[in-house]
Amino acid sequence: MSILDGGAADDSASFYPCLRVLILLPIKYDPRDAITPNQDIEAEKFIDVQLLLTGRYDGITILQPYEPPFVEGWWQSGGTIYPPEHNRLIDIVTRSLPEQAARQAEKDWLLKEMYLFIRREFRQDDIFLLVQEVERARLTNGSR
Repeated sequence: MSILDGGAADDSASFYPCLRVLILLPIKYDPRDAITPNQDIEAEKFIDVQLLLTGRYDGITILQPYEPPFVEGWWQSGGTIYPPEHNRLIDIVTRSLPEQAARQAEKDWLLKEMYLFIRREFRQDDIFLLVQEVERARLTNGSR
């Protein structure tokens, strides 16, 4: 029995390797965009990204750009300084990826497919996408 929650005596947990993915989506088109500079990005584009990621990872967490909370950041690209804008932060932890080859394949997909898709659809010079190898706890036996 766990002294914390009265768990069964045969409960045990372990860590398993997975990836944590952070994506910062801008809510406005790039200031240098030739079509609609500094204009709001259409809601449908966010929905497309959310559906793609949810379909691949079963679930995602999104920090919406409402006050509170919001994400603010400054960055520079190609000599242009981008002031803080409210952004949507997507936070994903993948299912178990015990093999290094599987983790690398997922990183490749994120870079070659997702990163380029978001950059193109949101018409940005760059997109913040961070991938970290992490370990996630899970129950390995018992009924819970």
